[in-house]
Amino acid sequence: MNGKKITIITLLFCIIVAMCGGVSAVYADSTDNSATLIDEQSVEGRGLLVAVSIELKGNGNGTVSAIAENRFTLGNTVLMVIVELYASETMPMYYTDMELVASNSTGDLNIFDSISTTASTGGRAKYWCARVQYKKDSDAWTSKETNILYYDANGTVVK
Repeated sequence: MNGKKITIITLLFCIIVAMCGGVSAVYADSTDNSATLIDEQSVEGRGLLVAVSIELKGNGNGTVSAIAENRFTLGNTVLMVIVELYASETMPMYYTDMELVASNSTGDLNIFDSISTTASTGGRAKYWCARVQYKKDSDAWTSKETNILYYDANGTVVK
């Protein structure tokens, strides 16, 4: 009987998430110089649910990286992904006020796979932002950005 209750509760949860348009969360971790955005969005078509994350990470060696990951896909889907890295020497309000310094893309990012792009700090402290654009099957493009963080010349986040 407990198995049926768990199955019903799980099914209801999936229906609620699908009807509400999914869940988004952003968190910054000061211990590893990164900011991550996870987007779980209900989508229509062959794939039912896609969870894509975007991470901004200072590497401590004079570089900063943007990493997008397909954390979960429910159903058979083609997930096109573009990962972008933006930088600015002056404090911007939005990523659109920054310069696109690196990007990478794939025509199909499989479940649990990631794609990244990396750029040099050029020996200067800068503001950085990572952005992901993704498209499931023939649906419209969706985009998400991390928070804008300030990294020193070594690629270490400044608190």
